[in-house]
Amino acid sequence: MFALSAVLVAVVVTVQGIATWGMLEDLNRLLSDPAALEDLDSPGGLDTLTSTVQSGLLGYGISTAASFLITTVLTGLLIHSVSQSVIGRKMSLGQVWAAVRGQILRLLGLSLVIGLILMVISAVAIGLVTLAATTGEPGVIALVGIVVVLTAFVSMIAVVVFTVLATPVLVLERSGIITALRRSFQLTRRSFWRILGIYLLTVLLVGILASVVSYPFGIVGGLIGSLMAIQVASMVGQVISLAVTTPFMAAVTALLYIDVRIRTEALDVELARAAEAA
Repeated sequence: MFALSAVLVAVVVTVQGIATWGMLEDLNRLLSDPAALEDLDSPGGLDTLTSTVQSGLLGYGISTAASFLITTVLTGLLIHSVSQSVIGRKMSLGQVWAAVRGQILRLLGLSLVIGLILMVISAVAIGLVTLAATTGEPGVIALVGIVVVLTAFVSMIAVVVFTVLATPVLVLERSGIITALRRSFQLTRRSFWRILGIYLLTVLLVGILASVVSYPFGIVGGLIGSLMAIQVASMVGQVISLAVTTPFMAAVTALLYIDVRIRTEALDVELARAAEAA
């Protein structure tokens, strides 16, 4: 599955690079040509800059959609593969795909629902801070800002923890979106702090690993000096880091799901039987 992860991650990063290539070319031209910067003061120059920004936003939108689609599907495949490896059952890519493909649309819907919940929390927080800013009172703005930011941060952490097992539930138990969210809440609520600690440690390790892998490529791109060289070097580093960290995160999530069920539902007995049957 590592090879599949590397290929799909390479596709995602390539799509991102192609989608934003034109904008980076224009920015590189502006930064390297003083005359082009002076032309921005003219109405035509402003239109050019606006067109560049619009094309960049469109490119980022396309690349984000492609990244969301591929990484979500990849995560589902990896989780199923890891869960089968626990009982010593080796499955081919075709077998894993056959087992997961029926849940792909639900898997995408689940990711959208969780993302929407997080966006709503962020939007409410921004709205409250903006509302406080209209009072013009620095003390009120500071107090509301601190309370709202802390509340939003805690709320988002809680949402992430309570929904972290929804993906393996949906993939492995073949449930619906609402059922997966409810089941994830039931599994995580008794082990909230332990799951939070494991998840935060995993995110920290993944972040460090991604930085260590991609940093040398960033240095190489910076030495060359052009935005395009930096972009290409960054893409190579991103492919390598994501090819390593994506399976790692999926494996941790799958194993965390199995661990919680062993602790709360004696899943180890069922796994032992499944291993014997395998």
